[in-house]
Amino acid sequence: MTAPPPAPEGSVEELDARWLASLFETDSQFMRGLVDWLRLHNPANQFAYHNTNHCVSVANRVIRLARSHPVSTDQVKTAAAAALWHDFDHRGMAQANQDGLGDRPNIERAVAGYSQHASPSTSPGWLDDAAVVRLIGDTYWPHKTAADLSGQIIQDADLLQAGVGPHRRLWSEAAAIESGFLPEQAVYDFTMRHIDDLNLDQSKRWLIAECPEYRLEHEEKTPGQDKISALFALPQRQAMSVRPVRRR
Repeated sequence: MTAPPPAPEGSVEELDARWLASLFETDSQFMRGLVDWLRLHNPANQFAYHNTNHCVSVANRVIRLARSHPVSTDQVKTAAAAALWHDFDHRGMAQANQDGLGDRPNIERAVAGYSQHASPSTSPGWLDDAAVVRLIGDTYWPHKTAADLSGQIIQDADLLQAGVGPHRRLWSEAAAIESGFLPEQAVYDFTMRHIDDLNLDQSKRWLIAECPEYRLEHEEKTPGQDKISALFALPQRQAMSVRPVRRR
């Protein structure tokens, strides 16, 4: 059994869970309880990448991306809840390649897990079951066109896992371990190769700001046509700054 990727601070997963819960104010107990339950009962926790830590990380990015877009508080909360469930009972990348069915069975198990274990009696009123199921479906890889802005946000939050954040290299290593055949560098470069699959300009800004090597590589592949600089109206090779999210 492969353990989740380690955190240099030793408590990053705990901090992520606390921060996620704190953002929900009166619903913090529900969100923290859900995270704790998933840490104990999600069968995917045996995998290095597609585990509950990944789902918590995606939920945090959903909230961060939503801050810059016109979505309601309830929509943000619902998308974050969907992110927590989106890889429930995932069977790992190696299995998806072996059976040739791709991501579809993983999505089906995540939806089934949510439908079976989410209790209407304990769920807050803002939680829209139909929206959660739809948003879980939006994380199917390769991504299809999302139905709305919430779907675009959760897709980008999922795709950015190994591309942004202080632990992106650890997540790249974890994905390589889980796949059983991908080299770590290939995973690390994955988000760069799929930058055009990101839905939101904010997602692309975030990626470029934290990973300037992506910017340089893109410029080398498109000489004389720096699409990224044009998109963000930046001088050539200028680094961007992103205001850090303060953990409460």
